[in-house]
Amino acid sequence: MMWPGSDYQYKNNTITYFKKYQYGGSWNAKVDEVVGWFTNKDKPANLVMLYFDEPDGHGHMFGPNSPNISTQIARCDAITRYLLDQLDHVGLKEKINLFILSDHGMSKVQMRDIIDLSPWVNDTNAKFGGGSPTIEIFPNQGKEDEIYQMLSKAAAKLTTFQVFKKEDMPERWHYKNNERTPPILALANVDYAFKDIWDEIKWFEKYNVTVTPDSTIGLHGYDNTDGASPMYPIFLASGPLLKKSTRVDPFENIHLFSLWCQMLKLDPPTAPNLVTPGSLRSVEHLLADNSGSGTSTAPYLATVLLVVVILGSVIFILVIYENFGGLIRLRELISPITRSRNSQSSRRDTTQYRPLSELAEESEESPEESDNRTSSARTPRV
Repeated sequence: MMWPGSDYQYKNNTITYFKKYQYGGSWNAKVDEVVGWFTNKDKPANLVMLYFDEPDGHGHMFGPNSPNISTQIARCDAITRYLLDQLDHVGLKEKINLFILSDHGMSKVQMRDIIDLSPWVNDTNAKFGGGSPTIEIFPNQGKEDEIYQMLSKAAAKLTTFQVFKKEDMPERWHYKNNERTPPILALANVDYAFKDIWDEIKWFEKYNVTVTPDSTIGLHGYDNTDGASPMYPIFLASGPLLKKSTRVDPFENIHLFSLWCQMLKLDPPTAPNLVTPGSLRSVEHLLADNSGSGTSTAPYLATVLLVVVILGSVIFILVIYENFGGLIRLRELISPITRSRNSQSSRRDTTQYRPLSELAEESEESPEESDNRTSSARTPRV
């Protein structure tokens, strides 16, 4: 459901249910539809991914500390409750393993802190790709060393960005061993962006958001180490296959692929078809003591992976796996339902989509407040 790439074939196979991405619409209706996929009598889904694109949009336009973000987080909270209520209604809530994750964080950028690289590299000596907080630099023939030396000196003087040659890029990026990787990469430090950001944020205009040098916006894509904690995602999880009341040390999200394969009793691919460098060993401590082997005596188990991006895109991943006659059990769970899907949909939709510009107007500050908060990007008063 709204999951990027889900409508494409892979090895001549197409997934059973999918809906292409579209902005807006009722969040509750999306939840209703995917719960219907799970409870389909003929083809109950065993893996569902449900995607929402907020609060990423508002985070970019107003920065991570804006009141607009509080509004979007409240929407995420409401849709989480609605999802749990709907799962409870169809008898799946207590058989669910729920994961709340994010794919990235968000850092504030004050537009007066923009980095201009044009004194050292510009259209006369290079071509460019990417966008803030990274700039891919493809120097003209014979100019690579000269440009790198100039940018290195500028980075040391300004202390607001770093510059790397392709061969010197950190191994942990898994980036340098590709023919599309640029000869030189400029990376802004957290809370900074390059001058290209003025072109990237032109899409704000269609939501009546005006950005000035005093505005604050949001950005992600920075190095997630070197103290860049605003880039860290979140992780919350609960369910019968998971440990309870446990705080775990940070880990990389790539390892969750192996964990989900274990929970679904699937064999993860191995080299040369390995799709992720993650490993089960890094996250198996999340499993309950009686589930580490992947075996269970339960007649039916379901896993719902609910991935919520705070200050990023909101993603819901729902997974059900059948064990010991699970399909038969699922049909037994469907039959007692007495309330129709139509009556559920008629309930007040607390997460009904509203235009970004409308929400922006609600959180607009008064002129007096603006004097004290000149860095906020705001919708002009009409």
